Amino acid sequence: MRLTVSMAGMMIVFETLFGLLYSFVYHMTIPTIWEWMSIFFILFGVTFGIWRINGFKIRNKSL
Repeated sequence: MRLTVSMAGMMIVFETLFGLLYSFVYHMTIPTIWEWMSIFFILFGVTFGIWRINGFKIRNKSL
């Protein structure tokens, strides 16, 4: 089974978040409030996308 384009995009987003995490650890700093907000919105967008994909798949199976 192949990975869908939307799921591959979400994996790229998580790669970016882990890159941020590693850079904060490497520089021994904590994110600013703006960085925390952007991380939250990125995670919210990915979570919303997964929720929408699963809802679409469940509706199609019931038809």
